[in-house]
Parts: sequence; C-alpha cells; structure tokens
Amino acid sequence: MICLPPLLVHGRQYLLPAADSSGHVLAELLLAGEGRAAMHDCVTATLAGDPMLTLWALVQATPSPADEQFLAPRSRESLATWLIDHAHEALAWPEDFEPPATLDGLAGDLQSLLDAASDRPGQPASWLDDLGLDAKALTDHVRRAAADWQVPLQGIGRVLPLLVRRIEQWRELQVRFDAALEHEKIESLAELAAGAGHEINNPLTVISGRAQLLLRGEADPERRHDLALISAQAMRVNEMIADMRLFARPPEPKRSRFDLAELIDRLAAYHHEQFARLGITFERCGRSEPTPIDADPTQVEVALRAICRNAVEAIGGDGNVSIALHLEDESVHVTIADDGPGITDQERRHLFDPFYSARQAGRGLGLGLSKAWRIVTAHGGRIEVASEPGHGTTFRIDLPR
Repeated sequence: MICLPPLLVHGRQYLLPAADSSGHVLAELLLAGEGRAAMHDCVTATLAGDPMLTLWALVQATPSPADEQFLAPRSRESLATWLIDHAHEALAWPEDFEPPATLDGLAGDLQSLLDAASDRPGQPASWLDDLGLDAKALTDHVRRAAADWQVPLQGIGRVLPLLVRRIEQWRELQVRFDAALEHEKIESLAELAAGAGHEINNPLTVISGRAQLLLRGEADPERRHDLALISAQAMRVNEMIADMRLFARPPEPKRSRFDLAELIDRLAAYHHEQFARLGITFERCGRSEPTPIDADPTQVEVALRAICRNAVEAIGGDGNVSIALHLEDESVHVTIADDGPGITDQERRHLFDPFYSARQAGRGLGLGLSKAWRIVTAHGGRIEVASEPGHGTTFRIDLPR
C-alpha cells in the first residue's frame, strides 16, 4: 500500500492509503505527457477498484463549500477526467513527508472526512453512494488494507513521491530555461536594433533633408510629388528606427501609484467603440474594484493597447476580444483573449521578435508586441501566451503590485 498526499480539510489533515496498482497507474499518468487523455478508461477503472483513491481525488477536486459556482465531479468518469487534468498539481507530497507506521485511527476519521466531502450546496443525497463511498465500505477497505500497510513497497509505488518531485523540478527548469532563452534572444535583437538604427539614421537624415531642400525650390508638380513621397517615406523609416531604439533601450519606467482597474475601464471603453466598427465585440471582464499598483501608467497603457491591437488584427473582423483583471497576493494579472485563428508553436517562438508577423506581408508588421514585452519585463513582470491553432489566443500579463 502507498500513502497518498495528505488532505487538509477544515484545518485537519487526513492520510489515505491506495493500492500499489493505483500507484503504478498514477506514475504512468504523470509520465504520459500529452498522451495522458488516452488513459481515461484506465484511470476510471482504477478509481472503481480503489475507493480510497476515489475519496482522495473527490476531496481534492472539491474546493470550499462556499464556492457555489463549482460543480464537483459526480461520476467516476468525470472524476477520472479531473484527475488526468490535475495530476501534477494534486499529487504533491511535502518534502519531509513520512507515511505513518500503522493505519490505526484512520477508520474513525473516515466519517468526518465523508461529511467534509459531501458538504456542498445542492448535492444529491445519493451522490457519495453512487461512487461507492459509504462509511461501512470504506471502513472495511481500511481494515483489509491494514494487513498490507507495513509490507515493504516494491517498484514504482515506493518511489512515487520522489518521482513527483523530480517531475515538478524538471517542469520548473523547463519553464526557467524557456524564459531565459526568450530573454537572451530578445536582448540580442535589441543590440542589433540599437546598432542598425544608429547607422541607418545618419544617411536617412541626409536623404530626408535634401528632399525637403529640393522641394522648396521645385515648381514642377510631378517632381514636387516625387520629392514629397521621398520625404514622407524617409520619415516613415525614421519612425521605425525610433521604435527600434525604443525597443533596444527603453526609458526607465516613471513609476507612480495609479488604479489599474480604472485604466482598463478607459481602455475597454475606447476599444469598444473602435472595434465595433469592424464587427468585433470587446468585453471587459474580471475585477472592477480599485486595484492600485506602482508602475508607469503611460507605458502600461501602451503595452495593453499593443496586445489589444494585435488581437484585432489576428481576428480581422466578426469576432470577440476580452480583457480581464485579476488580483493576487503580490501581483496583478491582465488577460487579453481573442477567438481568432490562434498561433502555431513555430509562430509562438517568434511572437515578440521585432517586425515578425505570421500574417500576410505588409499587415500588422511592427514592434507592437516587442514593445509590450519590453515594457512588462522592465516593470519586473512577464507575458505568457496560450494558444492553439483554430482556438484563439490568450495573453497573460503579470505585473508586481
């Protein structure tokens, strides 16, 4: 028998056993990666044969009774789906965890744990019975398991807690490596942008100045048009170089205390009108209460506008964009989601590169997302992107409070 991660319910800790065979299935689930959905039937069968694992998963999947919006799983199939989706978060043993030497006292704790599991508004009386989680059946299961509890574990069940910790460490390292790689790539591009911008700007100034000088003394309409076009295009390049320099060496944020919720409200009101003309619905969601943060309000607004503009360009027309604000202990995060075509993994790797666009040439090219990335990281925050082709894109901007 293996001991599952401790359950903390109403301030009290409960320990539940699980069969060694369940431990093997859980280990396979953790190692399955993207193929874990194919294990649904196997996980459902494992829950059917292991009432303790079922009870543990049910309590893990059920938050506080006050959360009336949450619908807890009401069948083994839905519970298996939850376990597949949340295995990495739920299977987390404490670093110093030591399983108890015996199962003494566990049978007496089961009724209080069942009461906690069923303490949900609107749950049917037969809900736990349908899952085979009545106190008598569980107590009998504990008594049968007591004889096997002190038998030395063999195979994967013995090292399952260590396996979970190693997988979590690997996932953290992967996230940190990806973030470091992204940062170094952007820094290299910034160095290139700074050098190229300086070198291009000098001859460009000469071209623009000469064109304007010739324009003053030119009377021929066709030549005046040509000289004006040269000057205008030179100014366009000059603006792009200014953007490149801003991306390469952005100014330090001028921090002040301001209400991020109010800024997002203004942004939403502005974009609601602008986007409606294109047939795009812009929705303001999430927290609306005052949310003060210390940051540069102008730069934060530039970053959010750039991401909103990117969402609209991705949709093209007749779609939906939403912006939502959420508050955490030490940070705030803003999500901007669209129901556009989504992005591929290849496009994701270049998403914040200057002048990169997955769309057709000449449309949406520029430094909008690059500047947004620069602004957010300069504030000590980060941008994360979640997307699948055909299923839209969500940008999450985290900023320290």
